[in-house]
Amino acid sequence: MLYSSGLRIGEILSLRLKDMEFAHYSIDATEIHEGQKKHSWFSFFTDQTADHLENYIKHTHGELEQNDDYRIESDTLLFPVSKRTVQQAFQKTSELTGIEINPHLLRSVFTDKCTKAGIKDKFIDALCGRTSKGVLAKHYADYSVKLLREQYNKVEDFLTQQIIHPKSIV
Repeated sequence: MLYSSGLRIGEILSLRLKDMEFAHYSIDATEIHEGQKKHSWFSFFTDQTADHLENYIKHTHGELEQNDDYRIESDTLLFPVSKRTVQQAFQKTSELTGIEINPHLLRSVFTDKCTKAGIKDKFIDALCGRTSKGVLAKHYADYSVKLLREQYNKVEDFLTQQIIHPKSIV
């Protein structure tokens, strides 16, 4: 989720099941980050992430009923773990693999791939929850879920490409 959505670790851990919409692979982040200066909007996830999420939800939360938009009507946290638990898992994985990886790095990779896909900065900022409230108030239509999905479509192929790490080449 960190890699394919561009959201911050705290935002991901604040997601509720009802924030996830599987028909269009979207995340309604409008209620999870409401700061004085910045606002989260909508983000998305890849079909690969959707497969993992659906399996995770079935395993962790059981079979849940969805509405016509493939949205689960539940206030239950999607990932009921602490930020510290996630950070420790990343640290352990980094030690085991010898590859330094952390949540912020995944967010940085996401924004880099958006740039390579030709997405304008204002849309990258909106997908990553870095849009100022003043901009949202002035340009509400510019950040519709439909328009943001069109922008995300540009980066989706970049996010699903397989990456071969130099250490894995023998």
